[in-house]
Amino acid sequence: MDNNWVPSFQLEDIDLSNTVLGPKIPAWLYTQSSLSTLDLSSTGISSIDEDKFQSFVAGIEYLYLSNLISTNISNVMLSASIICLEHNNFSTNNAEVVDVSHNSFSGGFPNSWVNWTNLFYIDMSSNKLAGRLPLYMSNLTQMLFMNLENNEFSGKIPIKMPPNLEMLTWRSNHFQGNIPPQLCDLSALHVLDLSHNKLSGPIPQCLYKIANMVSGENESSWYHFRELAFSLITKGQDLKHSYIGLLRAIDLSVNDLSGEIPPELFRVIKVESLNLSHNHLTSTIPKMIGDMKNLESLDLSYNQLTGEIPQIISGMTFLEVLNLSYNNFSGQIPLGSQLQTFEAWSYVGNPELCGPPLTKNCTREETMFKTKQHARDDSFRESLYLGMGVGFAVSFWGVCGFLFLNKTWRHAYFRFLNHVADKIYVIVALKFRNFGGRGASF
Repeated sequence: MDNNWVPSFQLEDIDLSNTVLGPKIPAWLYTQSSLSTLDLSSTGISSIDEDKFQSFVAGIEYLYLSNLISTNISNVMLSASIICLEHNNFSTNNAEVVDVSHNSFSGGFPNSWVNWTNLFYIDMSSNKLAGRLPLYMSNLTQMLFMNLENNEFSGKIPIKMPPNLEMLTWRSNHFQGNIPPQLCDLSALHVLDLSHNKLSGPIPQCLYKIANMVSGENESSWYHFRELAFSLITKGQDLKHSYIGLLRAIDLSVNDLSGEIPPELFRVIKVESLNLSHNHLTSTIPKMIGDMKNLESLDLSYNQLTGEIPQIISGMTFLEVLNLSYNNFSGQIPLGSQLQTFEAWSYVGNPELCGPPLTKNCTREETMFKTKQHARDDSFRESLYLGMGVGFAVSFWGVCGFLFLNKTWRHAYFRFLNHVADKIYVIVALKFRNFGGRGASF
């Protein structure tokens, strides 16, 4: 194409993605002054005139520059509403939506972003960012989505967070300390992923206070940004989700969390994916888990959970993925069409667990369990009857002893008995006389 060509038209949207344009941006493109959307992703561009490019993109609202091989645009001030720069080595400035994922950025969270009042979507995943998160994060009041996964951030999770967060995905970093209960104040939150960190202590009991996890009545802002797809590990797979606002998930796996699973956690009845695996959690599975009617994926593997698997799980008809392996569960896997459909790997690593789909026969163990149960029941009945007998004997001899020791009450008692005996005698005598009279007249 002639480098001096000047087209006779002005376009509003140009999509040149996955074409061969490089190594430089074609000269004719700079003549398009009415652009609203420009997509130059995967075009092989490797050289950009920073001054010329900045002036060119100043009025563009949607800018897609993914998978370029640019030498440097670190000084270019990008002000588009949506900027996608994943798989590059770029830096950017103020915007509403910023995607700088899969680059080689280092350093910390940019302090200059404190004044980015319109920023509501940030994806900084898969970089080399490190250090503690800044205290000013709570000032980002418009922030809805924050993806910091696969970096090297460390320190404690900030107590003050952007108040309107809907998605928080910070997996695969080095965060440590307890999960702050202040996270429960994020009422709009519907995805919480803190997996693959170094968090310790108990799971906060207050997670049920996150309204969007319980009622799901909060209207998600993501409906208007359906093009902003994201990846999230659910059902054991890294899945791409396009409708961000429709998913509700909690992933606290691969940490050092300990203590009991709070029963209140199972009040987040709108959650579809719950992963607490690879921790040090104890206690049993509460029967309240049956209230999570929307649950599609449950992973409690590699903990120290005990007791029997609640029968109520067999009625969770939406459950597609179940992993209870490597715990200390015991007894028979509840019978039912749901739990027998899962593979044996869902239950392995529980030596005292038996029944299909495991190969361990439950007949003997079940008999022993029933025998012990009957023994406990018989023991209870024997204790009950023994207690009743002892109570009667104590009461009887207590009354007798009281009458024996108290002369006045003793006399009154015997007069009462004589009165009752006389009354019975008179009633019987009258009955016999009436009977005899009727017999004589017959």
